[in-house]
Amino acid sequence: MNHKETSLLILRLGVLMTSLFSYFTAVGILSALLVDLSKEFGISVAGIGQLITISLITVGLSAPLIGPFSDRIGRKRIVVSAQIILALSLWGYGVSNSLTALIGFSLLLGLGGGMGMPFSLALVSDYFTSHTYGRALSIIHSGQPIASLMGVPIGAFIADRLGWHWSFFILGTFTLGTALVAQIVLLPSVVPPGEKKLSFFSNFIEAFRHQSFLPIIAGNTLLNIGHFAVATYLAAFLRQTYSLSIWQVAPFLLMIGVGQLAGVLAGGPVADKLNKTKILIVTQFFAGLTSFVLMGWPKGLFFSVLLGGVFMGFYSSNRPAFLSLMVSLSDRVRGTVMGIQATSNRLGQALGAASGGLVLSWLGYSYLGVFCIVLSLLASAVFFYVSYFIKETSYPINEMVGN
Repeated sequence: MNHKETSLLILRLGVLMTSLFSYFTAVGILSALLVDLSKEFGISVAGIGQLITISLITVGLSAPLIGPFSDRIGRKRIVVSAQIILALSLWGYGVSNSLTALIGFSLLLGLGGGMGMPFSLALVSDYFTSHTYGRALSIIHSGQPIASLMGVPIGAFIADRLGWHWSFFILGTFTLGTALVAQIVLLPSVVPPGEKKLSFFSNFIEAFRHQSFLPIIAGNTLLNIGHFAVATYLAAFLRQTYSLSIWQVAPFLLMIGVGQLAGVLAGGPVADKLNKTKILIVTQFFAGLTSFVLMGWPKGLFFSVLLGGVFMGFYSSNRPAFLSLMVSLSDRVRGTVMGIQATSNRLGQALGAASGGLVLSWLGYSYLGVFCIVLSLLASAVFFYVSYFIKETSYPINEMVGN
């Protein structure tokens, strides 16, 4: 591969990463501006916060429905369209003058996320061999922690200096620019004629025909419930346990974000070399164990921040392995598979936040760690089942789960 081809691959990875970066930056900015929007529109912070819920639900509902269409028309068109929709939703936030408008553009934001995130990941198969999926996917998925580390702070700074409208205008303009770059540098997806003959529902039947697909999705949902039960309340845990203000806790959250980024980047090379389901077994077990110690034994601020970074690192380190499994599962219905896995992520996030809130209100922070480790053990057991007991699939299980 010459220098020009290498540069083009790097540019494509950057464009695909931006699909995740733009969505998670938008959601992060919304979260950071809840108080400002509450004052602007005369609605409670909790009420404004439902805009994020609306977006997440829309992602979860739209991703699997769009999957079969991506298998028919090619994923490049879906990804470019998603970036344009994200840009329009962000500009819409910037000009909104009513709650109704904010709700409408939250739906549009969720649609852009549901179209962009899973199919940006699926496009890896168009440019890389299966032996390098993990590294490529880790770079694309790093758009999420980079959004927390860079995108959201920059958006908050712009809002503080120029007003919250400009945060959305500038991010929307950036997102539209990446859509134009994506249109230029991404190759049209090759859609074999056989794929076009599948009906809409046949795509889902084809996906679930793989014996390992349903248990992997179930394990991923359990994994995410446990993770988000702790991650959703981690900032509140630090603030209440160590009596910190929002400004005092911010640098420590950035440190934890660095652990998340390091985990996803380290997870890529590991996923390319080792058995992927075993990676999921081990990393989720240790993530649960870390959460148990983190929430149960607060021995000092820096100790808790270190454990928080390790917890986020273990979780993010298994994402390349899981996504590699999903991308490798089926050539014919890859878009459908990736849409369903996106729904399992959002379902896990929603159930984790809700169930974690119940555990917290009834029992306290220490039991969040207990709740997480129980779910982590269940998830690890499911992946153990996939790795050791599922022997017959339409594709050899050893080709899909490891090298």
